[in-house]
Amino acid sequence: MSPSLPTFYHPLELLAAEVLVTTLVIGFTSSRSLLRLAALPIPGLCAYGVVTTSRWYMRSHWATIFSGFAGAFALQYLELALLSQWSFEDDLKNKCVSGQSNSLIANGKAVVSDDKRAKGNVVGTTKGEKQGDLLERFKFGYYSTFSFRSVNTPSEVRNTPAFPNNEVPDKHNFLTSQYLILLACILTVDISAFLFTPSNPSVLFAQDKIPVFSRLEALKRDEIVLRVVSTAVYWVNMHAIAQVVTSLAAVVAIECKLGEIKEWRPLYGPVSSAYSLRGFWGNFWPQTLRQILTHPATCIAQDIFGMHKHNLVAHLIKLLIPFATSGVLYMFADLGGGLPLEQSGSLRFFLTQVIGIVIEDTVKGMVSSSTSVKSEKRFTFLAKILGYMWVASFLVWSTPMWLYPVAGQGLQAPFLPWSLVTWMVKYIKT
Repeated sequence: MSPSLPTFYHPLELLAAEVLVTTLVIGFTSSRSLLRLAALPIPGLCAYGVVTTSRWYMRSHWATIFSGFAGAFALQYLELALLSQWSFEDDLKNKCVSGQSNSLIANGKAVVSDDKRAKGNVVGTTKGEKQGDLLERFKFGYYSTFSFRSVNTPSEVRNTPAFPNNEVPDKHNFLTSQYLILLACILTVDISAFLFTPSNPSVLFAQDKIPVFSRLEALKRDEIVLRVVSTAVYWVNMHAIAQVVTSLAAVVAIECKLGEIKEWRPLYGPVSSAYSLRGFWGNFWPQTLRQILTHPATCIAQDIFGMHKHNLVAHLIKLLIPFATSGVLYMFADLGGGLPLEQSGSLRFFLTQVIGIVIEDTVKGMVSSSTSVKSEKRFTFLAKILGYMWVASFLVWSTPMWLYPVAGQGLQAPFLPWSLVTWMVKYIKT
């Protein structure tokens, strides 16, 4: 497939344009400005451009990541500009009147420092003072655009992990830990590529190997082992790559003084919470996309249809739409890496997670109604053990829906442009 945009539109330029548009709209327009709706196609077109051109400029794995970023920023625009209606102008006045202090973003609202207020640079008698200076507006729009988890604000995304002991580390310890994490994760990806790169991926990861229950009699031991190992390797790599991107961004931000350490809370929650699919997705796995995935569903269920938040149908809508949206987002990320839409299994995978969670909720409700208070504590330990086994089994069953279509293409180019492990092996052999 040839790029749909001229080749001089580099994906980085398109991604930067997407971020810039969101920054300007959030920082320089009022919450109900029609310009927000008028500008909506721009992030979408930029995201489309990144998806359709990335693989012509970079490795397929990187193209997948860039395409995922582009899709996420398009959803972030929808969330900030139209749904939550973040605004510098409207809420700056409220914050100054209420006397709340020092934070650039709080609850999706603009806040300026006390020294700014003391100097009268934000709220004054002139029109320019009332609207705030250009730099403050741009900073608010820029930081809002990247504030996916709204860390350390009243609107902080649910289940955002805290620092150990709720203590913000000093710069030396923080950077040291991030560099060590970067090294460990890069080595993990490197070792994985060295050890788990099959010579016949189209055969091993064929589409007809994805189903399980419909072909139990034909299922071979080697297939089961491959399914378990490939699923484990896939999630370890996903974990490592997401951490690499986050740690690299954190190091750049702190080294270049573009942010504060308190903004870079841990990416992953406790693995001990992953004894259910809800715990896996809603607590352990990164919550970076949680707001942009769940808020549209809440708006549809409660604002459009007027359902009570505890209504069963509303509950299902708020469960289905985020996972379906996530599936579409990753489907286009796969497309950015070169996998045709009709072959992608990401949507199927994420919709399957909905089925698993519904099963969980049903079983939990049945057990809760039949378990006495006295036996609850004894039952909890056993339930968690069974829960870990359930999550592992469910992921081994469902992950190939997403993994096999991608893995079946073969590794066009490794994630890293170099391999320390390969170099070390060659050095040892010589």
